Amino acid sequence: MIVLSEYFEFKNPDRKQEVLESIKENSSLQEIDRIILFCEKDDEDLRHIPKVEVVHVSSRCRYKDIFLYANENLSGEICIVCNNDISFTGSLRHVREIDIQDMFICLTRWDVQIDGSIRLKEPKQSRKHSQDSWIFKSPLPQKMIDKGGIFFGRPGCDNMIAYLGVVSGLKVLNPSELIVSKHRHLSNSR
Repeated sequence: MIVLSEYFEFKNPDRKQEVLESIKENSSLQEIDRIILFCEKDDEDLRHIPKVEVVHVSSRCRYKDIFLYANENLSGEICIVCNNDISFTGSLRHVREIDIQDMFICLTRWDVQIDGSIRLKEPKQSRKHSQDSWIFKSPLPQKMIDKGGIFFGRPGCDNMIAYLGVVSGLKVLNPSELIVSKHRHLSNSR
């Protein structure tokens, strides 16, 4: 499986450390083969993390940029697009147990707590309306690229991407209690 995410310059060093911890945790998983980060600037800290590859971009990423990259360069691969502060557990093995062709898996996050434990996103009623990672087998339908000009981090972008999956003819699922995506954001900095 290949993780694809944007990476940018951080103003807050604590926030940068949280994101680097997530990337390192993903790098340690046997289920993840590669981590492709879309960056505007080089960051020395990324060079020392196994499995990390940097794709230089000239501006902030939109979902369509990453979807297009996956279609053009990763055909037949299982791809995970996620926010850069997301890490996974060995539960990713469940993705390989099913045929995900024509599926679009949208995962609600588990928030990392100050004691290191994790808790599925609260409040409970908002879970189905919030995702921080999307798993699919490349290539995606062209409509995902044509209509995916949405910037990462924009309010509501997660539901717009899930909606695009539906109108593109993909089967959209959210098995967040089976496949765990951990959100590391204790610094209260963006």
